[in-house]
Amino acid sequence: NRNINIRFLGPVKGNFKFISNLDLLIIPSIIEPFGNTYLEAAQVGTPVIAAKSGGLKEIITHKKTGILLKPKKYLTEDYLNDIDFSNIYSQLCKIDKKQIKLKIISEQCLAQAINDLLFDQRLLNSLSKDAYVNFQKKFSSSIFIRKINDIYFALIKK
Repeated sequence: NRNINIRFLGPVKGNFKFISNLDLLIIPSIIEPFGNTYLEAAQVGTPVIAAKSGGLKEIITHKKTGILLKPKKYLTEDYLNDIDFSNIYSQLCKIDKKQIKLKIISEQCLAQAINDLLFDQRLLNSLSKDAYVNFQKKFSSSIFIRKINDIYFALIKK
């Protein structure tokens, strides 16, 4: 039997130490340009469930290096009324909340994915291992240094 303890913490300090102690990390962001949080989890082998959006859908392979859930449920106007858009877009445009069409992962879908994954130790271990290996192959500092060097040398040759 597994004792399930879920906490919603918001921002935390000491990401790597914190993330390495998790059984599972949930990244429900529907706007995630690259996926640094995912990379931090992959670097320490923590399995991830994430929204299939933004950069996450580009760096996570579903059921191989993480679980991707497709956002299907539209945010309601009531929910949008609780969001302060003034700092985000005030300089660019006026926002008509009735025209915002953002989809999120449904609570039921997320709960089912968490339950399925926490009770499938083999898949949990496989996601952890494959995410770590993928991180080392594609995103480690040594890989970035090599790629940057390749770019510089290519530019010098021109």
